[in-house]
Amino acid sequence: MDLFTEVTRLKGSSYHPHFQQYLKRCKELLLKNERPAVRLHFEPANKRDENAIVVQAELVQATGGKEWQPIGYVPGPKVPKVTLAIRNNDIQMVTLKNVFYQYMPTIQQFRYFPSITATKLGKWPRNKQDYKYNEKI
Repeated sequence: MDLFTEVTRLKGSSYHPHFQQYLKRCKELLLKNERPAVRLHFEPANKRDENAIVVQAELVQATGGKEWQPIGYVPGPKVPKVTLAIRNNDIQMVTLKNVFYQYMPTIQQFRYFPSITATKLGKWPRNKQDYKYNEKI
């Protein structure tokens, strides 16, 4: 079966200060041509959406060990298809594509915004544009 890759710009990164801290470290690694490992992780205790899929990066801590840290969320319209791909063990690889540093006029500050690539067996289905938080998948 063929592999297909999709690029996703993550959501929620600009709202959480600790996400910004981890994204700054990710950006520093990317500038050194190093890529932290990333993974997709279900977050059923998420108050906003029990279907939430958080993307985590494996980063070196002050103690020298590595820990998985959150850097953003899969956007709602992509949650159903990514959920099914994870459940079916179709995801073959997830990588951090880039971390952009952009100005947000609404808050008059710069923020980090990550994008990932996810590669799976078989074609990706279409996004579900009418996805509602907490809907049954």
